Amino acid sequence: MQSFVKVSHAFVEYTLSVGAFARLSGKQAAKHSVLRDITLSVNQGSHITVFGKPASGKTSLLRLLTGAIVPSKGEVYVNGRLPIQNPQAAAGYVSSEEFEGGPDTARESLGAFIKTHAIKSGEARLAEVAGRCGISTALDRPLKTLSSTERLGVNLARAIISDAPLLLLDDVADEMGTEQVSRLLDTFGQGRTVIITTRLPRVAQELSLPIVLLHRGTLAHYGTCEDIATAVTCPRLLDAWVEGLRYDILQKIRKHPGTLEVRLLSTDQFSGQKLRIKLNSSHYLPSMYDLLSQTDLVRVQEVPPTLIDILARM
Repeated sequence: MQSFVKVSHAFVEYTLSVGAFARLSGKQAAKHSVLRDITLSVNQGSHITVFGKPASGKTSLLRLLTGAIVPSKGEVYVNGRLPIQNPQAAAGYVSSEEFEGGPDTARESLGAFIKTHAIKSGEARLAEVAGRCGISTALDRPLKTLSSTERLGVNLARAIISDAPLLLLDDVADEMGTEQVSRLLDTFGQGRTVIITTRLPRVAQELSLPIVLLHRGTLAHYGTCEDIATAVTCPRLLDAWVEGLRYDILQKIRKHPGTLEVRLLSTDQFSGQKLRIKLNSSHYLPSMYDLLSQTDLVRVQEVPPTLIDILARM
């Protein structure tokens, strides 16, 4: 599959100015890195989540892809071209913090966009997208009177109507909710490359997409939650339902290499015991399964690691 977004060893830096007195004393202006040595490839039509705490560089990464900022070092290509040379690069960018105001209604604003960009079947397209974005009742009201959620919906509708092949949703799911964003992706995201940033672990988890994990301006990990949990040797949880658990087997489980904790959990599902076993990492799963097979095992289930578990390990 062809890479649609390709970032190679990209840096974003700016110089912190110093005052006149500091300059006289010989102090030099310092460079501050927003993004450091970012290398990332996203295939055409793929959807990913970029997670990071505030000031981790999420917005700067998206602005690199729109051409709004240029890397201090490294290369950035969207569909084989520099973003600044691609007129559609910025059309799909939507920020939860940037809103259009003014006396025009939402319908007038979106209608002007449709006319300027010569979008075919614009009125029908507007009606469909507005309904999906939840702004149908807000179309004939002035933008300045809309709530922040409604104005975000207008911005999102504009990006969808544009048919931009790259959608960049900057903390949009944090404001609109993951269910609505997932429905929009199912309807309008097919064939488009979509990058969604979030500062909330819950949102990244609920979107169920591959995750780019940014940490202090660097790309710490990229993959599924399971991939990242394995990479950082995140503790793993197993729930095992056992009939007639013997004391000697319980002791073996507790002394098994990599076992951090074993707890007996109450259950009314059957007459045996339910164990919750915490292992140091996935490395110990196969041998633990072998040990559990020596019991009257009814069922065993892995408890998937969460992003919060991963962050606690880093």
